[in-house]
Amino acid sequence: MKKLLISVMLTLMIVAVSSVVTFADSAVIECPNVKIMIDGKVSTYKDVPIKQNDRTLLPLREVLVNLGVPNDDQHIIWNDAEKSVTVHKDSTEIYLKTGGSVAYVNNKEVPLDVAPVNYAKNGRTYIPARFIAEALGKKVSWDGSTSTVLIRDTKEFEDVKAVFEKVTQAGKSITKMKSNMDAKIAVSADILSMNINVNSVIELDKSKKLMHATSKTNMLGQDFDSEYYYANNAMYMKSFLSEDWEKESLPEDLSVSIFENNINASFKGSEAVYAGLVMDSSKADKIVLKGNVFVQDLLNTGAIGNEDLNDLLENADFGKYYLEITVNKANYQIESISIDITMTVEEKGVKQATTLQATNKFDYSTNFEITLPKEIQ
Repeated sequence: MKKLLISVMLTLMIVAVSSVVTFADSAVIECPNVKIMIDGKVSTYKDVPIKQNDRTLLPLREVLVNLGVPNDDQHIIWNDAEKSVTVHKDSTEIYLKTGGSVAYVNNKEVPLDVAPVNYAKNGRTYIPARFIAEALGKKVSWDGSTSTVLIRDTKEFEDVKAVFEKVTQAGKSITKMKSNMDAKIAVSADILSMNINVNSVIELDKSKKLMHATSKTNMLGQDFDSEYYYANNAMYMKSFLSEDWEKESLPEDLSVSIFENNINASFKGSEAVYAGLVMDSSKADKIVLKGNVFVQDLLNTGAIGNEDLNDLLENADFGKYYLEITVNKANYQIESISIDITMTVEEKGVKQATTLQATNKFDYSTNFEITLPKEIQ
C-alpha cells in the first residue's frame, strides 16, 4: 500500500509538470482482453479476437462493418466454394482467401504475414486486422501496455502528430512554467479503503535550473504538507515528518530530464497516442485532444519515482484510462491536462484497486522568482 501511494503521488508531482486462453486448434490463441479502438472509439465484437503467429485477427464481417464497409452483399461478397471474400469500399477492392498467403488490393498482389483462418471453435472466418485496416487507408498501431489495437484514419493520425510536434517545438522557447494540479485518488484493498486529495504547485525556472514545489495532501482526515526545491543537482525536501531539509544528490544528466522535459509539458508522443486521441478544433482559440489513451506513453517522470512507478505499472491491470489535453491555438502551449485512470495491482497476494483523477493547469508567465531558503543556499 505504501509503495502504491508513494508511486502515485510522486508521479503526480512530476506530471504537474490477459487473460489468454490457448487451444490446440492450429496454434490459435484466443485474446478476450485485446481491445480494438477505431477512430477513437472502442469497437465491440460478439466473437473473441484471436492471434496466430503473434498477429491479431478479427471476425471478418464484424471488423469490415466497424471499418465502415456497408453490411450488404454488394460490398462484402463471400464465396463459400473457395472460402474467399471480396470487399468493396469506395474505390478500393480487396480479395482474401482463407489459408491464402497473399491478398489482392485493386488487383495488386500483397503478401500476408498471417493468412485468414476459419476458427473451428466457433466456425467464424477471421482476417488479419492490420492488413485489412491499412488496405482501407487506415493507420494501425499497437499499445502493448493496454493490449489495444488502435486503428485511425491516416490523415487524422497525422493531424494529431503534427499538433504534438508543434507543442514540442513551442516548448523549446519556454523559460519558466508554473503548474497547479488537483488530484483525487481512491484506494481500496480488502477491508481497507481511503480517499486522498492532493494539490501540488510547481514552479520551474529553466535558465537558473531551479524548481520549487509544494504538495498538500489530505488523507484519512489528516493534512500532510511537503515542500521541495531542486538546485545544484540536488533535491531538497521538507515534509510533515521533519522540520529540517533533507538532501538527495542527483546525477547531473537528470537536470536535463527535469527541466527540458517538464518545460515541454512532460509529454512525448507515440503512435498509440496519435492513433488514440481525437482532435476537436472547433473552438476559436483552443485545440482539445481526448481519448482512451494510456498515460504511460506520455508521462516522463524523470528522476523521481520512476523505478517504483515502472514496477507498479508492470503489474497493473487497467480498467479505464482517459486523457484530455487542451492546447492554445495561437502558440501551441499546453494549457491543461486531465487524466482518469482505474487500475488493480496485486502485491504480495493483496489486490489494490486504485482510481486516479487529476487535472493539471499550466501557466507560462515569467512573473515569479524562485528564492532558495537560507538553509539550502
